[in-house]
Amino acid sequence: MLKTTIEDAGSENDTQSQKEAFQQIRREIATSSDITEQQQLQIIHDEEAERQKEEERRTNQEEQMEREKEMVTELAQSGVTFAYETALLAAAKKKDLRATELLEFVAKKIENFGRQWNSGYINKDRYLSPTRMPQPQQQDDSQSEAQETNYDEYDIKINQDEWEGDIAEAWPSPTSQSYDEGSAYGEEEEVPPTPSGITTLQAIHRGNLDRERVRKMQEDAGNSLDRERLRKLQEDAEKNGKQNEEEREAARKEREALDAEKARLAEEAARLEAEKARLAAMAAELEAEKMKIEEEKRRHRAATKIQAAHRGVLGRKRIKNMHHGATKKQALYRGHVARKRVKKMKEEIEAAKPPPVALVKKEKRKKKKVYKSKNKLPLSKVKDYIAGMYEKKVKADMVDDKKGNERDTLEEFCDDFFSQMFGMPALAGKKRYELEQGVKRFQKDDEFVRWYGTLIGWLDDDVHEGIVTPFKEEAIDAYLYVLSKVVIPDAIEETLDDDPCLIKFVDVKSAIEKLFKKQLHDEKIKTLEAKIEETVEEEEVEFEETFDLIMRTWYEYEEPIICPKLPKDEEPKAKEKEKKGGGRRRGKGGRRR
Repeated sequence: MLKTTIEDAGSENDTQSQKEAFQQIRREIATSSDITEQQQLQIIHDEEAERQKEEERRTNQEEQMEREKEMVTELAQSGVTFAYETALLAAAKKKDLRATELLEFVAKKIENFGRQWNSGYINKDRYLSPTRMPQPQQQDDSQSEAQETNYDEYDIKINQDEWEGDIAEAWPSPTSQSYDEGSAYGEEEEVPPTPSGITTLQAIHRGNLDRERVRKMQEDAGNSLDRERLRKLQEDAEKNGKQNEEEREAARKEREALDAEKARLAEEAARLEAEKARLAAMAAELEAEKMKIEEEKRRHRAATKIQAAHRGVLGRKRIKNMHHGATKKQALYRGHVARKRVKKMKEEIEAAKPPPVALVKKEKRKKKKVYKSKNKLPLSKVKDYIAGMYEKKVKADMVDDKKGNERDTLEEFCDDFFSQMFGMPALAGKKRYELEQGVKRFQKDDEFVRWYGTLIGWLDDDVHEGIVTPFKEEAIDAYLYVLSKVVIPDAIEETLDDDPCLIKFVDVKSAIEKLFKKQLHDEKIKTLEAKIEETVEEEEVEFEETFDLIMRTWYEYEEPIICPKLPKDEEPKAKEKEKKGGGRRRGKGGRRR
């Protein structure tokens, strides 16, 4: 086979010349013999087909060699070839490696080599050097090696004596230098021309038949060897398979034993974990119970202290209430006796004298003893006292007007107000003193309180800016008259407690027209109405600002303007007004308290 390869590689030009000579012989045979024209065309067509096949085969071989070269280069550049080579060498060195572990071992070696190759740990230049790079084999060498046959291995004896003369030239021996190995595959070999073309063709035909017979004998011998080898390989595979099966069974049993042991250990661990959790829960319950007992004890001690303090407070409060109740009862009883005695005296006087034509003047009261107190009232409490006093005085003035009695001054009514509220003279005097001091303290801060101090006579004449306001008994009557017209008498205290306190502009205008009935055409009254009208918002005006303007206008007249009495025919209207309601609150201020 090696000699044939060398001959083919060294005499490529001779082969080409032989082919041309063979074609020339065929043409001579076709022209010299009695071959028909159709046979000549067929021969030419066959030659053309063979030439095209030869060219296609050569082209395919070149393309195949180029693809193999690219593939080998790509495998070398990616490191796959060297990885596989390194893994096989390592597997060959590891002699204690079993057949079942071979594939896994080779795979791990290849994977490790790939990581080192990609990370740059391996010197690629050493593997990719020209001496190290794998070279693709030539197509002719691979075919020669694939077709190489050891004739000594088979019982084929070739008699070289038979290979003589024209037959030897047409059919060379397999061991001769001129033997073309392609003829073993049934390829027709071109021979140089001979003097007798017919004899040469017959010799070629006989040579082809003999070579075909030899090739079949070689194939049969090779097939028998392949079958023997295949049988041995199958026996070895069965033997290895049984051994592998036994090893797998043993490994499976070991895994089952390990799994069983692992499951037992897992169950034991779960049991221990459950026991640990149970103990932790018991400890938590004991701690919670202990904390609960401590909390119960603490609450019991706190409740005991609170009960003791509450009992003391209740006892002191009960004693204080008993003292206040006794004092109030005594005051009420003394007042009842005094009023009864005074009533009896009045009846006797009335019986003895004719009814008076003019109003009965009340006797001037004696100056009461002044009681002082260190307690300071807040502004809200001062305004509450004033609002309550206004409401009760309006009602008291209405009663006095109906009975024909003279009205009490605001100072006299203040004394009665606190006496009726607190009973004991000392306590009532202290509260009156606290109110007076509160009015003086807040006179600069609040308009409502300042006008009350002026009306009762506790403040100076120049307390209001831009006007002199001396004490006049008729001033409180004018103030309360307008107040009774714009606010329901029973709701004066509640209405004045609003912040801001809003009243209807229509009611204010009506009250001004009645109070200043004789002065309606004066410029002062028109100015007053204009100023009040400027403050109107949603048909309502602010109480303190409006009454400040009214009282300033009232004090501008030298002669006091006497307000009219409340006639009896206005009582139903007042009751109807009480049903409808007086002033109302607006905004988010709410009550002052």
